[in-house]
Amino acid sequence: MANKEQLAILKQGVAAWNKWREENPDVKIDLRGADMDGYMIDLSNANFSNADIRGADFDCSDLTRADFRGSIIGVNNEGINRNRFTSFQGSDLTCAIFDNSSFEIVQFFNATLSYSSWRNVKDISNTVPPSVFEDTILDDKNIHDLLVCGSGQGLFLKGKNLKRTLLVKFDLRNTDLRETDLRQANLSHADITGAKLYGSARDNWILDGIRCDYVYWD
Repeated sequence: MANKEQLAILKQGVAAWNKWREENPDVKIDLRGADMDGYMIDLSNANFSNADIRGADFDCSDLTRADFRGSIIGVNNEGINRNRFTSFQGSDLTCAIFDNSSFEIVQFFNATLSYSSWRNVKDISNTVPPSVFEDTILDDKNIHDLLVCGSGQGLFLKGKNLKRTLLVKFDLRNTDLRETDLRQANLSHADITGAKLYGSARDNWILDGIRCDYVYWD
């Protein structure tokens, strides 16, 4: 069951929540089974890093740029809303960060996941069925493997939309990126050796420290 005091602070708004988290960096965050009680509630820029949000209901919430790094996302097995899984159905998770999070069961159906970050996500490939990503960017298996597994080596990404995607330190060796939209994508310190880039859109892509012995492009 969610910590009532923490939930009350969160419902005061993101500014109050983030300020409290900054002032209490060592407090364990328990939002298990929490219900945000609102349609398109504004949780943009909220700091949910290292939080336990198993069973929390974020449906139809604005979670743009929310930080879920290191969080625990899955089934709530205790207290009220027992056995309910974390749900983000219909939520806006543009630019949300899920790096280093741990997943069990979750629902992202019809959520917006553009430009979200998924580095070093644990368990999601084995425990979360692809169907939960229906009608999202991760509904595409190749993009799912790229963003969740952190490696695009040898993947077929021809014609995909990777505009403004975070691909920092990604392994993109021998990847087919023909006609792919890479505008404003961040490839800093990535390895693109042997990648096929014919016809790709590359305006303002970020290449700081990129590794590349050779590529194929026009």
